Amino acid sequence: MGKGQYDDVIAHLRKAVEIEPESASAHFNLANALYHARRFDGAGASYRRTLELDPQSFQAHFNLGNVFLDSGQYREAAASFRQATDLKIDFAAAHFNRGVALQELGDLPEALASYQLALEWDAGLAQAHESKGLVLFALGRWAEAAESLRAALEIEAEKAGIWLNLSNALVKLERLEEALEATEAALRLEPGNLEALNNQGVILTESERFDEAMACYERALSIDPDYADVRYNRSLLLLLLGDFERGWGEFEARFQLDLLVPFAAEGEDRPWRGEDLEGKSILIAAEQGAGDNIQMIRFAAKLKRQGAHVVVAARKSLERLLRGAPGVDEVVEPGQSVTCHFRCFMFSLAQYLCPSPADIPGNVPYLHLDPAPLSIWRERIGSEGFKVGIAWAGDPSHHEDAKRSLPAALLEPLLPRAEVRLFSLQVGPGGASDDVFPSLAVVDLSPELSDFAETAAAISNLDLVISVDTAVAHLAGALAKPVWTLLPRVPDWRWQVRGETTPWYPTMRLYRQPRSGDWHSVIQRVTGDLASAANPTVGT
Repeated sequence: MGKGQYDDVIAHLRKAVEIEPESASAHFNLANALYHARRFDGAGASYRRTLELDPQSFQAHFNLGNVFLDSGQYREAAASFRQATDLKIDFAAAHFNRGVALQELGDLPEALASYQLALEWDAGLAQAHESKGLVLFALGRWAEAAESLRAALEIEAEKAGIWLNLSNALVKLERLEEALEATEAALRLEPGNLEALNNQGVILTESERFDEAMACYERALSIDPDYADVRYNRSLLLLLLGDFERGWGEFEARFQLDLLVPFAAEGEDRPWRGEDLEGKSILIAAEQGAGDNIQMIRFAAKLKRQGAHVVVAARKSLERLLRGAPGVDEVVEPGQSVTCHFRCFMFSLAQYLCPSPADIPGNVPYLHLDPAPLSIWRERIGSEGFKVGIAWAGDPSHHEDAKRSLPAALLEPLLPRAEVRLFSLQVGPGGASDDVFPSLAVVDLSPELSDFAETAAAISNLDLVISVDTAVAHLAGALAKPVWTLLPRVPDWRWQVRGETTPWYPTMRLYRQPRSGDWHSVIQRVTGDLASAANPTVGT
């Protein structure tokens, strides 16, 4: 219906309201016309007047909920839909729409309950199965999510988006072949679907089918050369394969994604793109995780040798540590007003200073610590036994944390050794409490690790660090401490795809999963090597 026709209908219905101002149906009809004309304010007012005259009108409550939903007033929408279902419990659409509003509000458990109620009254509601699956996915209940999405596909198999969401759940379950089939189904329905091509590239990378993954990304970029998700994922693959020359440039796509939040300081400087720095100042803005910044701060020394005054903007927990990095003149907090000639984000430095793996500055240690905390930690840890620090989990907010972290209980084979003293370096969720290691003694250092400088001082007094791919591993490597890093089968790009050593940290040894998800084999190897390290004379 055109705008003019809506105007005529609305004018007619307004006259009806004027004639019968106490008629709930007259106000209801006017509200419907205003809603269809997308005049939400007027529609809302008319539905509310309808309910003043007829509080038991479940349809008016439902329609008012739709007004709120369409205008982004999710809390009010949820309340209206609840009133509709209180009057008509079997009103599946109201349960579903309430779930949508609650999901928008971030109340996932209540949204899930609403979708389930919608399905109890209408099991054929494909949207409810799909939305339920998305909520379950967000809650980390991936097997149930896949089940709900398959139920949606039984009803509506021609919707590419459901196949894509199913592929995401199957990836989390490490059912890669099934996930690949789901993306192929989506592409049969929509051959140019960029999200499907991106998903397929990620799955093929995880399946170690790197050439096919690259071809997938290239196909997507032939459709849209600026598609940031594909450019970013292709950059990760290029870097994983050691193609730094192309990889770093594509890695700049990270700033188009919500995934990566830089910790920039404010100022009027301009981006550095490799210009001469003699007599100039440059602000290096930290970004991503703490381990990333520990890894990349090594480039400050190169900038200093070019004649720069180097300022680093980094989170508080890194401030003391980075002050001891060669080449760093100042450390400021993110958001602090600083004016320099240039600015550059941590990883963007590599585009100009590290065009190939052969250019990685491998001189360690490149972090220098104050002697006072070193002395305190020397006394705190003592000199008895073979002293080993352990860390088994990264930041749970990291998008791939489930892949890189492992359950603490898997470390138990390392522990019952009289000659080994174990110290937990795990800070945050999942620390070394009694319920993590109920039968074994692990000295928990986390209450005293107030920042990374403190953690560095503790690590400096250990003989070995065993860690998953997290900041602790980077810190030990930067301090030239022997560190064994436990990696998933297809690791983060910086560890490449094969080998036990890395040019990033000469004292680091890499322990790779032989098969995806197989941490048991990794721990078995580490256990044997730890016995040899703690007793170097055995067998000689």
